[in-house]
Amino acid sequence: MKTGITQNSVILSCIQRIRTTNRTGLVVILCAVSCFFHYIVTSIVLFAGLIFLLFSKHLFRDTFLHKRMILFVPLSILLIVVPWIHHNFKGILAGVGIILIGMLFLLCCKRMTLSLFDTTLDACCIASYVTLLYAICEKIIFGWEFRSTAGICNANYYGTILEFTILICLYRMMRMRHQRLFYGVTLIMCSIGVFLCDSQSTWMAISVSVFLLFLLCKKKRAILWGLGGCAILIIIALAIPGIMERVLAFPHRYDVRSYIWHDAMYAFLKYPIFGFGTMGYSALANALDLYPATHAHNLYLDALLCYGIVGVSLCLFYVALYFKKVFIKIRTRYCYVCSLAVSAIVAILVHGLTDHTVLWIQTGFLFGIILCGAFVKRTYRGEK
Repeated sequence: MKTGITQNSVILSCIQRIRTTNRTGLVVILCAVSCFFHYIVTSIVLFAGLIFLLFSKHLFRDTFLHKRMILFVPLSILLIVVPWIHHNFKGILAGVGIILIGMLFLLCCKRMTLSLFDTTLDACCIASYVTLLYAICEKIIFGWEFRSTAGICNANYYGTILEFTILICLYRMMRMRHQRLFYGVTLIMCSIGVFLCDSQSTWMAISVSVFLLFLLCKKKRAILWGLGGCAILIIIALAIPGIMERVLAFPHRYDVRSYIWHDAMYAFLKYPIFGFGTMGYSALANALDLYPATHAHNLYLDALLCYGIVGVSLCLFYVALYFKKVFIKIRTRYCYVCSLAVSAIVAILVHGLTDHTVLWIQTGFLFGIILCGAFVKRTYRGEK
């Protein structure tokens, strides 16, 4: 009886699986869960997790001591040297952060097994309720007009976290049919979160990525259910005050974005080969009299401005290698896992048309955890 209850309860089942996970696996889970807490907590946990995993001899050797790691060196050099040449000190710090997150991502990829991957995603679904409570408290304290950030620094970043969480819930629903109630409730809670952060780009990213996930997993009936769900959400959006105002203000916000995009292209043409380093737009804003903004509000323009043609070409090379891995595995028993990874990439690409939300510690690492799906294996030899 107790076993049956555990199997039907995601929380109890997740706790039971966590208890049987070894130390490196626990660190991976803890790092992923930290993405749903305040970004200061996330920073501390991820740094501590990186140090711990680096001291795991087997994991360190399997991850870094082979010829393929040479591919990681050129981009790491560009991330530090280019902003240093241009005296872009914010870019140097951000570049170091990207390298550290990249190292942690590679360690997680090497450590990731299918059981650890599923346990980590379940833990993330449970942790998502923390961000929802935080977002609700923000609305109560600061008023309805305030766009909830849930401790993730920016409402659009919170929206990106919700995109990933919704995809994770749908992936787990397809794999664990007897636990659909929990994932269904979590989906509803995430939808409420999207309303609270009021990120319209998030809705578009969710719509496209969810459709693609169902398509890759060959869930025709789910596509119809998804369309029905979209219709319901549109009706709710029309009924809630404050949301339509932002929709009607879209032309003004598009004008602002178009100024930023124009200035970002102008700045890129000044430094087309190697770019200006991470955070290049904000670093150049005063020098080139650009429209004031943190970044270019477009993933593609911001990448070109920050890393130039050379850096973007290197990134595309890494992306091509990743997709080669995905296409090999998507025809195997890991079809759903790879479909989740591809859908998350598409969500970022769609959201990237109007914003650059993956350049943040929480969104970036959670995205990395999902991308680990292409590297899952049955067992890891370092497991006990």
